[in-house]
Amino acid sequence: MLPIKYLIFDADDTLWANNVFYERATYHFFQLAGKAGISLDKVEQDFQLIELQTVQEHGYGSDSFLLIMERLYKKYADILITARQQKEYLSIIADFKQRAWRRPAIFPGVLPVLKHLRKRFELYILTKGNIEEQNRKLQNSRLLPLFCGAFVELEKNQYTYERILQQKGWLAAEVCMIGNSPKSDINPALKCGMQAIFIPYSYTWKFDTEPLLTGHPKLVTVKNFADLQQILNQSDTSSELP
Repeated sequence: MLPIKYLIFDADDTLWANNVFYERATYHFFQLAGKAGISLDKVEQDFQLIELQTVQEHGYGSDSFLLIMERLYKKYADILITARQQKEYLSIIADFKQRAWRRPAIFPGVLPVLKHLRKRFELYILTKGNIEEQNRKLQNSRLLPLFCGAFVELEKNQYTYERILQQKGWLAAEVCMIGNSPKSDINPALKCGMQAIFIPYSYTWKFDTEPLLTGHPKLVTVKNFADLQQILNQSDTSSELP
């Protein structure tokens, strides 16, 4: 077996916080609707239906989420009619925009670990969503100088990984994917023959969750980003992760 040469990192919710801002805005809207007399079950059901439809039509990202919120707000326009309710809704949207557009909030430990790993591996980023938005976040993160390159995709699935392997001329056994999403990061990489390190995250988006391929010989789960340094140091003496 060949040793690992290339590390590919997911970006959102692996290198920096992302989905927590979406969940925060959603929670505050649900609170607003609840105070207006709309049941939590009702607003959650409507949100899920609108979210699914909007994502299918417009993909991922903050613009898509803002459209979801706009459609949901219009659905309750006959109920959320007071000036105070309208002001609260606009405040929720303004707060989300401010958080979503500012410099990404890099997780603790990410920078020193990346600086250490780049001495021994080629580092890459693979992220999905609105192309313009994801590129902006990559630039604003100021992490790009630590990486040999970045792949920005509308979607991440097995085909995406197979295409990247072919494009770069990499052998799957030489590549390790690192991320928080079983659906987008871990399972498709394993299915391609790559190794993978799963970093669980409390606020992973529900559309990025699915049963993890547990027990897979090329899969390692760690508690946090800082654990990567020890795990990958151990891989020095083995072709596979410990």
